[in-house]
Amino acid sequence: MSLTSRLKSALAALVGDAQPAPSPEPGSPEATIAALRLDLDERDRRIEALLKEAEAARGAAPAEAESAAADRMHKLLRRLGPLLAQADAMRQFEAEGKPLRAEDAFALMGKIEKALAEEGVERIGEAGAEVAFDQSLHQRLSGGDVRAGDPVRVRFVGFRKGKAILNKALVSRKEDGDAPRD
Repeated sequence: MSLTSRLKSALAALVGDAQPAPSPEPGSPEATIAALRLDLDERDRRIEALLKEAEAARGAAPAEAESAAADRMHKLLRRLGPLLAQADAMRQFEAEGKPLRAEDAFALMGKIEKALAEEGVERIGEAGAEVAFDQSLHQRLSGGDVRAGDPVRVRFVGFRKGKAILNKALVSRKEDGDAPRD
């Protein structure tokens, strides 16, 4: 574009009589600049579209995670439902004075623990076991002060899922005459 035509375009723009600029000659610096501007405009539109897409994905992620957690919980409850119904029937039999075999109760507990283990829930300790006190895993029932590493006896097991402690194992101070149970 010549200096004269650029001046005419600038003057027309100042007085409000703007006319579309003529197309630059192919291969000229103006044509290269125009092509680069088009490329930058397209890149900016693409970046904006990707940002909107990423923001939408971020908004959907918590909902998807919540839905997946609800599905896992539903499956676990469907699996535990019959076992809990069986436990209630056992309780009712016992209340009615009907014989209840300990083996049946232990077998039921084993099935419940297995279902929980498949969901990543694991025991903390074994009832009667002697362990070193760990405040992050154990809660003292009785027996005075207990420090980290002191020998204690597990009275009631605890449970955890991964690093999350669901409930601590309940322990008491190991007494000198306390015989180990295996």
